[in-house]
Amino acid sequence: MWMIFVAPVLAGPDVFGFGNGAAGALVVSDTQAPNAYQPVTSTRPAGASEVVVADGTPFPPGTLVLLHQTTGGTATPTFIQPPPPVDYLQMQVGQYEYARVLTQTAGTLVVNRPLLHGYRPGAQVVAVPEYTALTVEATGVIEAPPWDGSIGGIVALMVDGDLQLDGAIDASARGFRGADPDASAVYQGVCTELSDDPNEAGFKGEGIAGVGGVGRGTLTTGAGGANCGNAGGGGGGNAGYGGRGGNVADFGVLAERGGFGGGWAQPDYTSHALFGGGGGGADADDHPNASRGAAGGGLVLVSARDITGSGTIRAAGGAGINNIDDGASGGGAGGTIVVRVLDGLACSVVDAGGGRGGNVSDGQVSPGVAHGPGGGGGGGHAVVEALSPTCPRVVTGGVNGSFANTDPWGAQPGAIGVASVEAPSLVDADGDGVVRGSGGGPDCNDGDAAVFPGADEVCDGRDNDCNGAFDDGLPTSTFYADDDGDGFGDPDAPVEACGEVPGIVADATDCDDTSDTIHPGAEEVVLDGIDQDCDGEDRTSFEDTDPPDTDTDTDTDTDEGRRSSTGCNCEVAPRDGLAGWAWLARRR
Repeated sequence: MWMIFVAPVLAGPDVFGFGNGAAGALVVSDTQAPNAYQPVTSTRPAGASEVVVADGTPFPPGTLVLLHQTTGGTATPTFIQPPPPVDYLQMQVGQYEYARVLTQTAGTLVVNRPLLHGYRPGAQVVAVPEYTALTVEATGVIEAPPWDGSIGGIVALMVDGDLQLDGAIDASARGFRGADPDASAVYQGVCTELSDDPNEAGFKGEGIAGVGGVGRGTLTTGAGGANCGNAGGGGGGNAGYGGRGGNVADFGVLAERGGFGGGWAQPDYTSHALFGGGGGGADADDHPNASRGAAGGGLVLVSARDITGSGTIRAAGGAGINNIDDGASGGGAGGTIVVRVLDGLACSVVDAGGGRGGNVSDGQVSPGVAHGPGGGGGGGHAVVEALSPTCPRVVTGGVNGSFANTDPWGAQPGAIGVASVEAPSLVDADGDGVVRGSGGGPDCNDGDAAVFPGADEVCDGRDNDCNGAFDDGLPTSTFYADDDGDGFGDPDAPVEACGEVPGIVADATDCDDTSDTIHPGAEEVVLDGIDQDCDGEDRTSFEDTDPPDTDTDTDTDTDEGRRSSTGCNCEVAPRDGLAGWAWLARRR
């Protein structure tokens, strides 16, 4: 018995369009954080349908969730400026997808579709509100809580209607954390060039490989910390790399000791999105005044049918902290913003720019002695899917800090990130009110208004309700495969189906389902060794191939002048053997 199987429908970045509107309409006039978060605590491979999370408040069945591998890569520090690109694919970091919760019991969360990616500790599961309409008033802010090493840093929402944005959607400085400063080092007149000694160097900023200790070297997108002598921390990286931190104080030693800027990566936004890297910590060798590195921008994912207003969407990097007599910290890199609309998009700015490096003013203890300002954070990744959006996209690198407001003292700016406008992938070509997405979308056939999620399933060999299976839930009977399309089925290939759909028939009398010239009633070819008409044998005689003998001219002779296989009244005698029969067959 054959059955019709359908390949599993995988979860994906955009298969839920604008959501189902389950959260209703919302008006925001204050500061709100609408997402809920749970950290992933155990590794699960791609294709799994469950995720192990911390045993917190369960997400109710039907909740739309975002899975995001925020961090968890491994790497060794690099000491190059500008820094090299980061192999985020090899680290399997930044990957994300949506799914819907079926159940959550204790720490096991079961989703409705096999996972497209595998997830491990360093990932988080984020509940995504689905609104029918959303209004963010001028005083309103929708924000992400800061990333704390396990959860946070993400704003994700869907609006199956209009988003009126006059306030802000903000994940600025909510991404990877800036480094601690070095407040314990004691300047001894000599600094190890690439020191990892906490008595000589500031700490590295956090990046996709996590938190990485001390020293000037870049750890993926996290910036390096300053090396003694009041040097400045480097800027974090994302789509653009971070700038190097400023030089040591002018005490007659080699000047270049600032932290290296964070590395860069420019992934495909439909499947991967990165937080901005954290800025490197500064150095204080004689006073405990060095500043902490700035945090990078987080992640904003917004889908709405229409966005209007004068508000802002931000995931900018934080600014390095200014200092007086010691080194200043590096700026955080811009984060990632993906905005997707079906119709129009109007706002004042989509900002994923890098944060500036911290400034250093004239020293109180040593007036006129320059100390190291911070490097600027790299620009982030800002993508808009819309037709002619009016929102400007900002992904500039953060400016370097300066000494006494004029001298960069070796500090460098961050590099520009990536901004793009893409054609809408969430479209509704057939006008059934349900959009499709570039990854398949909720409308599995956007060329047929009768096919969409929730449509009635009919027996036509199609997936009318877009649930990943065709003709499901309908009563079935036994049919037979008709692979050669001759209208006759293979009795050895039964198929349970609701009716005759393309490829199957009710008939079960075909003796060869690989050839459309072989079936009951087909014309038999004599002496070819093939049973064309499925009667169980090949025809070996021409005897019953002639029409009945008749006397058409009333001369008492029948069929005179006809070439006959019977051997009588023949103009041409048959040749000896089978070759003669074959010749006669060709002559007929």
